[in-house]
Amino acid sequence: MIHDNTFVATGEYAEGMYLYDSATSPWIQAAVWNNKAELQNTLSEGIGAYNTKGTLIWNNTVTGTDGVDAIGLYNATHGAVIGNHVGGFTVDSTAGNAQIYLDPSTTRDLVVCADPSDTALNKGTNNVVIGCAAAEDSAILSHTPATPIARPKLPNKKPSHP
Repeated sequence: MIHDNTFVATGEYAEGMYLYDSATSPWIQAAVWNNKAELQNTLSEGIGAYNTKGTLIWNNTVTGTDGVDAIGLYNATHGAVIGNHVGGFTVDSTAGNAQIYLDPSTTRDLVVCADPSDTALNKGTNNVVIGCAAAEDSAILSHTPATPIARPKLPNKKPSHP
């Protein structure tokens, strides 16, 4: 359990927090909440979870500019990234992924964004991403809100029965 800390990454490619386990037999089941990751150099990552199983990452704040991703899941499974504050993190337009990134080896993870303008790039399988702006492979959305989908107009009252 990692909570209520401030991590400052000062070097290029540095991470605020780095969780890593064996790729052949992952067992880390970390709970990471209420932390702050401040990135002070380019091409860094706020919270990286590599080869984890069942890791929960929620209510953290990641800030920085021109980074790779605020929160990245790599070969993660059965984890959850919920309600993290990544609006103060900008993605590098040439080498970055998204504010929240799920690599092609991720599976059965859940992501729920704190703000609908937070970007997520889901390259994995059987993941569920809720309330995020979709980042594109070729051109990362730089903290731009998603275009809302029109909702159908529903009646305000119960239909009358004959």
